[in-house]
Amino acid sequence: MLFLFTACTEVLYLSVEQMLPPEYDMVAQVKSVGVLNNFSQSNVIVANNDMVLLPCDADSVKEHIAMCFADIEAMEKVVVLDSLFYPADSTNAHLLSQQEVNDWCLRLGVDLLYVLDYACMAIVPSPWEQQDATVFLCSHIYTPDTELTKGTAIPCRKIQEVWFEQFDGLEAFVAGLPRMLGGFAVESFAPTWRERERVYFSDMLSYPMREARVYVTESNWEQAAMQWRSLADSKWQGRRFMAAFNMALYYEMTDNMEEAVAQIVKAEELAVKRNRQGDVVGLVGDTALVNEYMDVLFHRQSETDRLSRYFHRME
Repeated sequence: MLFLFTACTEVLYLSVEQMLPPEYDMVAQVKSVGVLNNFSQSNVIVANNDMVLLPCDADSVKEHIAMCFADIEAMEKVVVLDSLFYPADSTNAHLLSQQEVNDWCLRLGVDLLYVLDYACMAIVPSPWEQQDATVFLCSHIYTPDTELTKGTAIPCRKIQEVWFEQFDGLEAFVAGLPRMLGGFAVESFAPTWRERERVYFSDMLSYPMREARVYVTESNWEQAAMQWRSLADSKWQGRRFMAAFNMALYYEMTDNMEEAVAQIVKAEELAVKRNRQGDVVGLVGDTALVNEYMDVLFHRQSETDRLSRYFHRME
């Protein structure tokens, strides 16, 4: 196979911020949550001997998680309470049985239980001013058996690396952990913004491609698309391929996933050079990039559908 791209053809990388759907895609029936404090009295986990473990205040963590649930408006009702499932000297999480989940949800009038098992921060001693710490938040999400859904138990072990400076004071840092963990726990139930990488093609021998490159750096997608569209009927198949690939990016950036997929399918067809008999005689485009981006678009389309369901629930 032979690529017909010239030395002036470039694959350019672009970082974009995209809204992602919640990690836990709540069904329409879930409109209320009970936040249970299932900490043991000692709130201890097993860790390496070279770590300093600093348990978090259980009640404060519970209250901040409940407040975060209320703030993101993901639920119509948030109930907060303590649980007595732990024996006084226990260091292991008590996993709720399905019957216990059903009973608690009925008594509280909630559709879902968010149960905290433990939370703490582990610090590796360091002689440096800046120290690394690992924050642990272990919890479970439980749903009851109903006529519409089957009960589930989803472990939610969250780990996040943080750092602090000794001059700021360790006590103040630990005191702020419950608030941090509240947002840390609830972010799985709300949309988040993440930076993602995309690629597009440019050709320095093509005036529209050069112009489009400038517009992309300015995030002026409409003007960039106007330049790429002008190459859709180019006599050079390679440029028609690049235009189709880039137009898929344009439609993704403007949230038209159906057209984005249609354009990448078109790019897939244009990436192959065929003779009059329809036999493949070469490549004019990077088929690996096409296949990779096609997978990305199908995944993005799924994310867009989940976001739509989420915002529909918020109406």
